[in-house]
Amino acid sequence: MIGVITKIDAVGADDVEAARNSLKNSGVGEIYAVSSLSGEGMEELAERVRRLRRREAG
Repeated sequence: MIGVITKIDAVGADDVEAARNSLKNSGVGEIYAVSSLSGEGMEELAERVRRLRRREAG
């Protein structure tokens, strides 16, 4: 399972870290923090999704 924190451009670093900790405490192993506005983190998330799709396609 992967978790995605969105709109990181709209909140402070403390809020992003709190969201990350909440996801970790919920058992999420992979966490991506992204901003569609600035593009931050989007390429890493997209690459992870591509790898998952390739793996599922066999």
